[in-house]
Amino acid sequence: MSIWGAGPRIGLFTLLYAVAAGAATLRWPALFTIGAIAYPYLAAAAAVLLLATVPLYVAAIVPLRKAYGEGRLVTGGAYAVCRHPLYAMWILLIMPAIALLLKSWLFFSTAVFMYVVARIEIRREEAYLEERFGRQYAEYKRRVNAIFPTLRR
Repeated sequence: MSIWGAGPRIGLFTLLYAVAAGAATLRWPALFTIGAIAYPYLAAAAAVLLLATVPLYVAAIVPLRKAYGEGRLVTGGAYAVCRHPLYAMWILLIMPAIALLLKSWLFFSTAVFMYVVARIEIRREEAYLEERFGRQYAEYKRRVNAIFPTLRR
């Protein structure tokens, strides 16, 4: 399996849905446009979400690239709270930010759609990881949530 895991398939299906949601918002703006909140506030909220993504992305991709090259499993840093932090960032931060920038209630459903697709598609990725890393991955999988961060006391 490549370093991208299930990402390309998740991305393709989500892109198709996102295009449909964006087109529906353009076609029926009265139904799907966020009108109750002024656009500068929506854009500011989107900027906060996107700015939060940058350090989180770096914290997830740097150790993943290194570990992938060395053939080892990453379980620390961002991966200590979420098994798939890159997918989580798209679902919890990037897609909602895009929805805010597009002023589209409907586009928020893209995050939900992406979550459903990710849960289906990561099965193959996780089967590969469990085969490759055995008990180490099974234990990690038992301790840490797939998409939503695992909160500890």
